Amino acid sequence: VSADFGPSRQRPFYSLFSVDLTSAYSGKIQNYVRTFCFLNLDNTTTPGALVILDHMTAARPGIKKFWQVNTLTPPEATAEGVLLRNRDFGLDGQVSLRMLRPKPADRAVQILSGKEAYSVFGQFFTPPKPERPEANGHRVMFSPLREQASDVFLTVMSMSDEQAPELPLHLAELPEAFALTLADRMVVMSRTGSLLEQPLQVDVIAGGACQLLLTGLS
Repeated sequence: VSADFGPSRQRPFYSLFSVDLTSAYSGKIQNYVRTFCFLNLDNTTTPGALVILDHMTAARPGIKKFWQVNTLTPPEATAEGVLLRNRDFGLDGQVSLRMLRPKPADRAVQILSGKEAYSVFGQFFTPPKPERPEANGHRVMFSPLREQASDVFLTVMSMSDEQAPELPLHLAELPEAFALTLADRMVVMSRTGSLLEQPLQVDVIAGGACQLLLTGLS
């Protein structure tokens, strides 16, 4: 659908990739566009963040959709999502996963561990290499509570040192776009998965310098 990075080609502040994944699924999915936007935050303790926007339309409302992330270490549930941690070679790091849409009240969250981690809706499978750490990992699954044909998943994953403070996050919903502010970065993304063709107005939060990224413009 669209792809870009910049403005510097050697040290880009953002990298964007949006792809139509409909053909990768069966007839159960009528339309699926996933957009990745990686932000170089230029921050020593929280150097980067990944914004993931999924637009999914199923053939009928009863088809349940799941958004999943895997981790080798036990995840910690939070009010906004989960915290993924890892420690090795004397270093520590974490990924703070905050799911903005569906809202917490509109979604269910499952954390599958042990034998449950390699099961698919009650059917269990044997890992090809049971001695590897991947065979004893964890799966986190988010799903909307309401049955509807179309759903949107909007997720922010911030990568940081374990002791780094959580970056301030704000989401504004425009008729045609999401306007997401993370620390001193603001990203505008299409709410429909299609390119934006109409004029739009974005209000930047006051309080200092801000980098504004407009994505998916026709």
